[in-house]
Parts: sequence; structure tokens; C-alpha cells
Amino acid sequence: MKIGGQFLFSYHEGHETVHFDKAHYKDVDIDLYFFKTNDIIRLLKETGFKVIEAIERRPHEDAKFQSRRAYIWAKK
Repeated sequence: MKIGGQFLFSYHEGHETVHFDKAHYKDVDIDLYFFKTNDIIRLLKETGFKVIEAIERRPHEDAKFQSRRAYIWAKK
């Protein structure tokens, strides 16, 4: 990413690892890892990013998969 470039991303927040055997009606074998926001912010800063904003939210009540979500906006 070039200097001044911006990066907006989201992820499941937490410590969990979740395994799936099926996804969209297909057989899969995948582990999904959750991340703590403080750890992600530290890694971004260590690699030369400036965090513009970091937001965490509770799970939506009607969501199929109940997890906290985090959104980070960073700049190189």
C-alpha cells in the first residue's frame, strides 16, 4: 500500500476459533479465528499504520452467527 493509502476492514472480535464443516450447502473444512481489537491496533501501528477509527459492536439479534464485530479504518 502506498503512503497515504487508507484501509477499512472488519472482523469477528474475540478469542474464539470456530470450525465449519458446511458453508453455503457445500462441504468445507475451515477454522475461522477471531481477533482482539487491541492486538490488531498494535500490529497496525507496528507496521506503520495510523488508526483513524476503531469501532466494536454487539451482535445483531437476528444475525445467523452471533458474534461481536469490529471495524477499523487505518491510513499508511
